[in-house]
Amino acid sequence: MKIRYFHDTDTLYIEFRPIPVAETKDLDEDTQVDLDKAGNICAITVEHASRRGPIFPRSTTSRSRPEGLGGFRPGFLSRPELLQCPR
Repeated sequence: MKIRYFHDTDTLYIEFRPIPVAETKDLDEDTQVDLDKAGNICAITVEHASRRGPIFPRSTTSRSRPEGLGGFRPGFLSRPELLQCPR
């Protein structure tokens, strides 16, 4: 898993697996989910990430925190039910 934050565009990109993307779905106007051909989540893109709220716990040490993400905590997605993986 790779987490990247692009400060110039305030975009958070979370890549779960580096595999080809077959489809991108909009969860809301600022959140997109990339899916592989089997419908599994490959990545999530969050635009205006700093306005969406914290992403990582404040107790996380700076060594384990992705650069540029500060003291964020989980919970930035407004519709987590859309991210359920198929069984």
